[in-house]
Amino acid sequence: MTRRRWIWASLVVLLVAALVPGWLILEPILINDNERKASQALKTLASAQADFRGNDRDGNRIQDFWTGDVAGLYRFGLIPRELAEADGSPLEPLVPLPVPYHGYFFRVMQKDERGQPYQEDSDGSGKKIHNAAKFGFVALPARPGKTGNFFFIINEGNTIFRRPLGEPIPLKWPDQDDLLGTKITFEKAPLTPTKVVQDARLELARTTVTPHLLEPHLPGRSLLWCATFQLAWNELGDLIGHPVELSGHPAMAEGLNSRRVNRTHIDPEKCVALGGLIGSGIIEHIKEHMARRFPGVEVPDFHPGNSVDALVFAFLKCNLPFPVPLFRHHGISFQGKKVIAFGLWDGHGKKPADPQLAEVSVCDFRSPEDFVVELHSSTKGERLIVARVRPGRTLHETVTTVLARSAGRDSRMTEADDLIIPCVNFDLRRIYPELQVPFANRVGHIRDAVQTLKFRLDEEGAALESMAYSYSVLNGEPPKGRRMICDGPFLVMMARQGADLPYFAYWVENDELLVH
Repeated sequence: MTRRRWIWASLVVLLVAALVPGWLILEPILINDNERKASQALKTLASAQADFRGNDRDGNRIQDFWTGDVAGLYRFGLIPRELAEADGSPLEPLVPLPVPYHGYFFRVMQKDERGQPYQEDSDGSGKKIHNAAKFGFVALPARPGKTGNFFFIINEGNTIFRRPLGEPIPLKWPDQDDLLGTKITFEKAPLTPTKVVQDARLELARTTVTPHLLEPHLPGRSLLWCATFQLAWNELGDLIGHPVELSGHPAMAEGLNSRRVNRTHIDPEKCVALGGLIGSGIIEHIKEHMARRFPGVEVPDFHPGNSVDALVFAFLKCNLPFPVPLFRHHGISFQGKKVIAFGLWDGHGKKPADPQLAEVSVCDFRSPEDFVVELHSSTKGERLIVARVRPGRTLHETVTTVLARSAGRDSRMTEADDLIIPCVNFDLRRIYPELQVPFANRVGHIRDAVQTLKFRLDEEGAALESMAYSYSVLNGEPPKGRRMICDGPFLVMMARQGADLPYFAYWVENDELLVH
């Protein structure tokens, strides 16, 4: 018996011997604590699934979920061993008998709401241990009524529901009507609202969505960049055999032709970059490639023209979930506008736990208005950097300076430090009419130049999904420690480990895309 368990055993004996009525008060408190930890464990399992699918942890080259058992996620290094030992039906047991995790066992569910099995052979291996789009877990009390009063379930929707003990163990996901009124709210903050922008050039008055890193900083304007359009542009240059020269030599094309970013800056498992002539079957090739690599992602209808027309395409998807969620803040003032935020701080009923503190490295702190931090996710080989700094002349200068500072000696965040970052969640589309002009050195023109960008940053982690294609005819109390509050302009950046440039950068100069 461990020292911790011995202390609990001694406490129980003491209460029974001397304060029997007190046990009647303590037992519900322990049950509530068990139920809360069971719900948190389900969130851990859901985050592990996002990591498993997004990073192809089993190397089968298919983006799918692991639905064989709970313990298998431990073998891939995605959950703690004590949670894996609580698997009530493991494929390969880690212990002779399951060991309850805070009074609960855990199992994979067998069928979805339509009665379809979660366990499928999605990679042709003959083993029904994956599912391309769905998963389900159930937490069940080891001693019903003693260690917990409810079953808890979660699926790919990332919301926890509770079920009464009077019904059979829920191994099939309930239908929507049966779920009404069973959602629990203590396990996570509300979903971060999404700002949808149909045409960023026309709808965003204070944000520039740029296809290249050489865009200059302008007072009062945010800058948003993702590498997908650059990758597509590179494909077009490779296809025609020389830099893409456009009539009038627009500055945007000149910036793209510098090719500062290429495929080496991104994990090849997280992106696609393809190009070819319509007559060569490029549209079918793109659709087949996406269906195999990123099932469920909708590919645009490209409306093909002549067989000698060219199509270039790029896609990037990267999820960086935090192993343990950080805190949600009800709101801070960002340049006079109240915005929802997240982070870690000690006060107002919040006290960071060691696993949360371990998710933040302070790379370089010079003042409350000048610092660089890195947030550590469960996705290996990727970096999430947040910096409050003075911008350079261009976005390229800013990100290279921050990357250099992030390589400095890290110090772990402490309980005395405060870190608060505004939440971001948007889904936008940028059309580039600046590039829809004739070629300068050949017959033809660019008919379509489009980029879509979905990005979320909150207490759960960061998620990025971007697609690009071009169709060519031819705040609070005084701080006790370091105060790192992004209530003024700051940078969010995602980069491959060891890369000299990022694949995503968002310079936040104003609140236009923040969550209010």
